[in-house]
Amino acid sequence: MSAMPSTDFSGPAGPDRSACWPESDGPCRSRNARLDDPRYIAIDLTYRCGFACPFCFVKANGLLSSPKKELSLRRLRAFVDSLGGKPRHFYLTGGEPLLRKDLCALVAHIKAKGHSALITTNAWLLDRDRAVSLAKSRADEIVISLHGLPREHDRTAAADGAFYRAAKAVRLLRMAAKNGRPSINIWCTINAANHARLHELYLCIKKLRPDIIAFNHLEFMRAEDIRKTGAILGKKISIQPSQRRLAGINRAALWRQMLKIKKENDPKVKFYPALAWNDFRKWYSRGELKRKNGFCSGQWNSLWLSPSGEVLSCQPLGLKFGSMKDKTWRKIYHGGAYDDFRKKLLAAGGFLPVCSRCGRVPYAS
Repeated sequence: MSAMPSTDFSGPAGPDRSACWPESDGPCRSRNARLDDPRYIAIDLTYRCGFACPFCFVKANGLLSSPKKELSLRRLRAFVDSLGGKPRHFYLTGGEPLLRKDLCALVAHIKAKGHSALITTNAWLLDRDRAVSLAKSRADEIVISLHGLPREHDRTAAADGAFYRAAKAVRLLRMAAKNGRPSINIWCTINAANHARLHELYLCIKKLRPDIIAFNHLEFMRAEDIRKTGAILGKKISIQPSQRRLAGINRAALWRQMLKIKKENDPKVKFYPALAWNDFRKWYSRGELKRKNGFCSGQWNSLWLSPSGEVLSCQPLGLKFGSMKDKTWRKIYHGGAYDDFRKKLLAAGGFLPVCSRCGRVPYAS
């Protein structure tokens, strides 16, 4: 996944905004509140994936997961049950979630408990039977990654026929949908291969008639930002610099393509984050960005799990605070290691240097 959404989260990648990720949380709760009930639950079900997208944080940081070490369906159901009755927004991602044969059973359990469920997928495995099963599970949203026109997308994914399979999956999902569910969203991570033909890609995606078309700005971390973050946290940060992803992107050409898309006045189209020219120009540079306003509310209203059950800060930063195989998620979420991280985060102004090009909108206060 890209940053999300993610993203790539492209992504999210990370959890980007959608029906499962409301456009506004209302007034932010106190940063000092001890939240027993995180509203957003992101689960990396697996880090396995047959694609090789060059902007993927999972691939870039060598994250791997063995099926034997991934949380079982029994453990995942028990985790869902432990959350209590308050409705949550589940973001099921990876890796490629459809590699989990028990995905639909998990979604059905999540829905039976009154929660919403968004699933990200590259759609390679999304055949007719899977489409029907996902519809029967009552999944709210299926997010399909398309990162270029057919030839560009296949090259980006390093998988011949990837675009064709994704386009076919959209049609299969639409035929299987019941009462408009699941909604079908397409996420595209802006990158060197697609940026100069983004409007043409938009027209191509539009023909598939998705419910949402999200263009996610390229997320990356500078080596200097990683070093500064490590100094703030007092530890070595084991993530790789990724500013090389900028190579080949012509800012002026990309901006012109974005303006052409915006002139279409298509209400289905979103850009994450929404950037005015000055912010856009700085985003697609190798320079340091000024600190964001507010703070990362995701550390107070969200819970992110790794495939093996580690409680994470988020997928891109990947700090681990403890495993649910050893403790309950509440003990970890409100434990000393996570609390210490939150204090350092606030002392740094609410965001860390590596957060400067994070497009995960729900994480912003």
